[in-house]
Amino acid sequence: MPDKQDWETVGFLLSSEIRQGVLRTLSGQRCTPSQISTVLGQPISHVSRALGELQSRKLAVCLTPERKKGRLYQITSLGETVLRELERLRTRGEKP
Repeated sequence: MPDKQDWETVGFLLSSEIRQGVLRTLSGQRCTPSQISTVLGQPISHVSRALGELQSRKLAVCLTPERKKGRLYQITSLGETVLRELERLRTRGEKP
């Protein structure tokens, strides 16, 4: 069972479809912002903002921070945990 901080993070994800989409996309593979933008059909500016927010919550990490273009991101273990909890809530129809 997640602790209070994890529940705050679940709520953070629930409040934004784009953050959820970005995290789900990273759950399957490492991606660049442009790849995520293509998968989600969202502007790259929205994806980049969501990635920054996910990084600030330690849900995603940039593997190539020194690059200006072609930065590669992946989900963290905390991100996987919170995403699993979010999916569990969705399948059960619960709200945190």
